[in-house]
Amino acid sequence: MNPLKECYEKNGILIAAHRGTNGGNILQNTSKAYLNSIRHNADMFEVDVIRSKDGEFFAFHDGQEPLVFGEKIDIRTLSSEEIQRKECFNSLNEPILQKIEKISDVLKNFEGQSLINIDRSWFYWDTFLDKLKTYPSLNQVLLKSPVKKELLEMLRDSGLNVMYMPIIKTIEELDFVLSFEGINTVAVELVFQDLENPIISKKIIDDLHEKGLLI
Repeated sequence: MNPLKECYEKNGILIAAHRGTNGGNILQNTSKAYLNSIRHNADMFEVDVIRSKDGEFFAFHDGQEPLVFGEKIDIRTLSSEEIQRKECFNSLNEPILQKIEKISDVLKNFEGQSLINIDRSWFYWDTFLDKLKTYPSLNQVLLKSPVKKELLEMLRDSGLNVMYMPIIKTIEELDFVLSFEGINTVAVELVFQDLENPIISKKIIDDLHEKGLLI
């Protein structure tokens, strides 16, 4: 199962929209931002995940609270009811009627419409992976995480049949994830500070392409 590669081979390029396409009265990480990205011909939109203090999952990048809510708080310390009551602000710092959305609602809204890159969920894989199993269109989902043994084991042991993209910073991490069995690695995110980093050497890039992995 590799819809990511199928999309790439069909279009010759993959366009991903970070937190959707937001601006003006359209908040980042909301269905309106994701729909906006699709209308701008993005092939995939990225969704950040947080967990409320009572265990509900929302589309939000923690740290963005001052921009979205107009105050310095930690959304993860709020209950789901408190989150859904929070007033949100547009790019001009004016109050708007939009609210932060549950991940379950986002996935339902875009079933069958777009590839979905779920980011920053790994902090909550102890409960999030089981919740994700209830989503009927897992072939749309691309999960990502840092390369940590405990995370890869959690993903493997969950039995979740979903595309996976590790966040790789070193050759050692690359070798480890490529040798790890039981997960569906379809792409890699390479993080580097300069062009001398060996993870972007021609040999490594050629090897990844030879394995059929997208970069």
